[in-house]
Amino acid sequence: TGPVGAAVLGLTAYLTLGPGWAQSADRPGPQPSATSRWAALPSGWKPWQTTAYETAARGVRKAPEGTDGTIRGGPDCRVYEGAVYCGGYRTLPVRLDGRTGETVWRVGPAEAVTGEDASTFTILGVRDDAVLVGQEPDGEGTTRVLAFDTGTGERLWHRAVNDEWADVIFSGDIVVLPEGDGTSVTARSLRTGAERWTERLPARHSCGFTEAGNGLYAECIPDAGGTGEALVLELDRADGSTRRLTVPSAAGLLGALDGRLLFLDLTQDEDGNMLIGEDAPYARIRSVDPDTGAQSTTKLAEEYAGVVTLADGTLWFATSTGRVTAVSARTGRPLWQTSTSLEQPGEATYDPRARVVYLASASGRVGALDARKGTLLWETLPRAERSDTDWGATEVRLFEGALVAATPDGAVFSLDPAHPERKPHSG
Repeated sequence: TGPVGAAVLGLTAYLTLGPGWAQSADRPGPQPSATSRWAALPSGWKPWQTTAYETAARGVRKAPEGTDGTIRGGPDCRVYEGAVYCGGYRTLPVRLDGRTGETVWRVGPAEAVTGEDASTFTILGVRDDAVLVGQEPDGEGTTRVLAFDTGTGERLWHRAVNDEWADVIFSGDIVVLPEGDGTSVTARSLRTGAERWTERLPARHSCGFTEAGNGLYAECIPDAGGTGEALVLELDRADGSTRRLTVPSAAGLLGALDGRLLFLDLTQDEDGNMLIGEDAPYARIRSVDPDTGAQSTTKLAEEYAGVVTLADGTLWFATSTGRVTAVSARTGRPLWQTSTSLEQPGEATYDPRARVVYLASASGRVGALDARKGTLLWETLPRAERSDTDWGATEVRLFEGALVAATPDGAVFSLDPAHPERKPHSG
């Protein structure tokens, strides 16, 4: 996979009529009261829907297609200080007003340094008045990271990256890039691109970066000539110095809990090979002390599969069929399980204030579940004119009490979680 996190794995009338509310006996809607769990919305906000594609200015809503005729991925968005930043397949970075959905600026082809006919642009993060964007070409070509001014959309700097052995991560006040031959990473200033430090990666390993707790970690998996164990590097953001831990290759780093790193071990077959795939099952929780490397494991009450999210001491598993299971990250025991109508939901988004878990599907359907009991609070109808079974949904983003989500055909929309049935205006 490329470093920029490109998106992974017909309701025309609906786009005209606005978001619906799937009401039935098992699809209840929100019931606001004087003691509502829902936060107040920002001043001037109203539900909106727009498209991330430039052709929308001419009234066209058509998702870019790959050479095989399939939708190659919808927009991926980030929320920061009143704005929504999006990019996607053949979708140049755009800044939207988070309250109205109106386009503030859109990066032009010359500023994007495209160089190729088809690229995927992914928003890596926003901070220090800079939005960092990954550009990954479709097929052969140079992968780059670009920085744009949040106020004007003008390009600040760009660098070529080599993603053969490592990916890119936006972390704190730096962006970490694999450069040169790809066997080392360089941390650079978000605003200026100035070098902060460079650190070599373990030989014959492919590394992916993760933030866990307050730390930055690289989980490095051996290639065919490796040792069979994964190395986990804790990197100091200030100077790049590292501390090494060792875990089984089947373990995937999720985050931190109670000061320890939390991994999930994939289930293995009789020959010791990991079971992989869209709904590959997990067998146990692995807890690692980052200071000593001491490890303990907790067997899951049963094997759980799907896209997994760690938040507030809970693991949320969402399968491609829409089943959501909450599991205690401390004991491995199930807390609740709920079936939804969400198709291929993405990662769960946890709102600690409302104690609600939000998920979005590849069709643009959004669902809300009570984080403690698993009660399905509401679901919306789909929003996408076109969907693709190979495209995975992006996360729901929290915006000052409202929600922001996107669909594979390019729609970006914001809704009120207390009244998801409200019709949007055009951004």
